[in-house]
Amino acid sequence: MVTKILPAGNLSAWIDQLVATHEVFAPMEGEGASSFKQIKAGELPALDIRTDVPPKGLVFRQSEKVLSYVKDENGVVVEGAPKDETRKLIFGIRPCDSRSFELTDKVFVHSDMPEQTYAERRKQTALITLACNKASRTCFCTSVGGSPADKVGDVWMMNLGDRFLVEALSPVGEELLKTANGLLSDATADDETAAKRITDEVVSSMPTFNIPAAKA
Repeated sequence: MVTKILPAGNLSAWIDQLVATHEVFAPMEGEGASSFKQIKAGELPALDIRTDVPPKGLVFRQSEKVLSYVKDENGVVVEGAPKDETRKLIFGIRPCDSRSFELTDKVFVHSDMPEQTYAERRKQTALITLACNKASRTCFCTSVGGSPADKVGDVWMMNLGDRFLVEALSPVGEELLKTANGLLSDATADDETAAKRITDEVVSSMPTFNIPAAKA
């Protein structure tokens, strides 16, 4: 896949293009707790925060309507819940959260007994992953085979300050980048070097846990 550069000043225009075709959910501050909320054209997400509430519930809900029924003198009429076929996009999801969907997909999509409601919603949900350019005190992805710059999801991004390095990771991601037509330029070797430097700095700042010992 080819990496591109999105100037920071073009971010809002790209999000507006995405909002025109998807329900876009992104990290936002809120009263009591920050979470992934649906945003509208002209709104910018809080890309510098780690949300208190993860985005998992947008696909794997804690509870949802499965069916409804009406009972009258003629008997019982059962109706299945209407399908949600809206195209959704989770923007600015961190690599660890993005990777978690790969794990739940193994159980609910790629198994002998897939969970159809989850599988259908997951198929309609795209992920734009934002690499971490700093670690919080609770981060431990490198101890479980992850990385703050894991290339997972449909589009991968890294904030380089005045610009974002972006890369499509799937056919869905390629379509998402097409909506940024005219907003992107080709990445250079210097951009790749800057991204690697940021990743190395984040990795070196994170503690390493002895997972085998913890398991024992």
